[in-house]
Amino acid sequence: MKARFVYENGISELREISTKTENGITKAYLPKDTVGEGVSYIDFMCDVFTAKTGDDGYFITNHGTLGTFLTRFVEKEDTEIVRDHSFIACFGFNKGKSGLFAIVTGMRCDFGMVLGVKDGVYYTYPRFYIDGDAMYEDIEVELYELEDGSYSAMARLYREFQLTRCGCVPLKERAASEPRIKNAVDGIEVRVRQGWKPAPSPVEYQTPETEPPMHV
Repeated sequence: MKARFVYENGISELREISTKTENGITKAYLPKDTVGEGVSYIDFMCDVFTAKTGDDGYFITNHGTLGTFLTRFVEKEDTEIVRDHSFIACFGFNKGKSGLFAIVTGMRCDFGMVLGVKDGVYYTYPRFYIDGDAMYEDIEVELYELEDGSYSAMARLYREFQLTRCGCVPLKERAASEPRIKNAVDGIEVRVRQGWKPAPSPVEYQTPETEPPMHV
């Protein structure tokens, strides 16, 4: 695996990513004290997260406020999507039956995802935004080999990670001891849209005579 450093002056360079295996989990990492100054962002290019057009399976990636995407390896023109933030610190690769799952455990608050296809090869990797600042912790990504590569198996693994490693408490348990949470659970707010107009509007400055119609 390689890390691509892109500096604020536009120059880029490739470096090797260190790896180690502990308790059956492979950790790819980059110590913060080896990064240096003037780095804009670092692409953590995991070459194991590549597939060819026509391969079985799919990528599961997180693209900020747009949600979670499932990308199948169909024939497609070259394209690339870059998101500068990710709310869920994981991504996955279904290989048909088996799979590979990655959890970002270092610099998880300052990364986004890159997803693309070029010359019939699909790829995805996390991009860590340094913005010329001193890093507050090492970059680290944990890689899990999965016999069941389904997205539901990935979700169960990530849930277990959140419960055992991150201190998360299930909502059911929290509601049992906190009346305000139970009230929110039992009385969930639902937005019901009664009508809509085109957005963005085709009419910038509207009057009663020129405003677009309301669709009820």
